[in-house]
Amino acid sequence: MEKYLDLTNKLISSLENSSLEILEFKMENFSLMLKKNKPIEKNLISEREVTRELDKASVKVSGFDKKEEVEANKNIKTLRTPILGVFYSSKSPDSEPFVKVGDQVKKGDTLCIIEAMKMMNELKAPYDCKVIDCLVNNEDFVEYDQEIFKLEQI
Repeated sequence: MEKYLDLTNKLISSLENSSLEILEFKMENFSLMLKKNKPIEKNLISEREVTRELDKASVKVSGFDKKEEVEANKNIKTLRTPILGVFYSSKSPDSEPFVKVGDQVKKGDTLCIIEAMKMMNELKAPYDCKVIDCLVNNEDFVEYDQEIFKLEQI
């Protein structure tokens, strides 16, 4: 086994010092294929850098719009699950969902049910609000502290 290890190290060294991209070697019951990674061009800008630059540019171009939008969205909060389980938007498959996007609900109204260990847990509205978005689908499995609703506090 040790002779194969030495041989492999020598083959790797040979491949690194050559212009070959692939080296395939077979001997007795030993077979080895080595491939070089193509070098990354340093002139190329990473996708992350491009995104960062575009974000900076959009903030500069539409800075006033962003500020107004942030002020309008101060009352929008995300509701997270207190437990993990299965998300249900209604009491039964035949009934209407507890809430729909655009609905206004009072504090204590049921927003959904999360089934955990065969127990149905109603998730209530923490304050008077308007449902801006539901971030999960009916019967999706939700994790603890996962975002499930965007609510605008009224």
